[in-house]
Amino acid sequence: MKRLTIIIAFLLTAAFAQATPQEAQRMFNQGNEAYNAGRYDTAVMEYEACLKLGFESPELYYNLGNAYFRLNRMAPCILNYERAHALRPHDRETKQNLELAYSKTIDKIEPMPDFFITKLYYSVMGSLTARLWFIVALIVSTLFAVSLAGIFLASSFEWRKRFFVAAIILLLLTGMTSWMAFQSRQGAMTRHAAIVMHSPAAVKSAPDNAGVDKYILHEGSKVYIQDQLGQWYKVRLADGSTGWLQSNEIEEIF
Repeated sequence: MKRLTIIIAFLLTAAFAQATPQEAQRMFNQGNEAYNAGRYDTAVMEYEACLKLGFESPELYYNLGNAYFRLNRMAPCILNYERAHALRPHDRETKQNLELAYSKTIDKIEPMPDFFITKLYYSVMGSLTARLWFIVALIVSTLFAVSLAGIFLASSFEWRKRFFVAAIILLLLTGMTSWMAFQSRQGAMTRHAAIVMHSPAAVKSAPDNAGVDKYILHEGSKVYIQDQLGQWYKVRLADGSTGWLQSNEIEEIF
């Protein structure tokens, strides 16, 4: 009897797993139809239902951002554009729509100027996707292993010296490319960035309601989370300003 119960539970789980993607696709299609018909509230409802089923994609977040944009709800619009951009960072249309949405927010935050080295670092890191950096790191580490083996297997001192020099260079390149892969992955997922969802949001000098209001943020502003203390987040803005916000005032991009 116990075995029969387990089998039935397994079959029900398998059936649900097969039905769920179809259900999500149906909701996504219905959301698209509602959007094209100008029923943006319905489109939002269908897209959000897809997310509740556990499915996500750049297209889903992008379409949801478009629907919120049509409803002039900039905070969830920007949040979903940011999520679409994080999953597909090189998509030009998503980036353009994100910039347009930010232009409609109240807060105009000027980012701190980057040094030349910083610009070069991010330019190099952004030249490849996280996946390609991982592949490059894997190739370089393999070459490092080959060079390391060559040091012990080479028949002459001259070749051992060459393999040794190559191993040193490849070790440095392995570290560099692995770091780029990790940082690119972290940046793509935007783990520590969040969007202000409610206005006005008072940024406090301390993680307490009794703290002094340093400045006010409005919905749609982007912040970077630096620390957490209970229900309070220490955040930093692109211009370098810092302070504390309550967790219910922001929503992390991922």
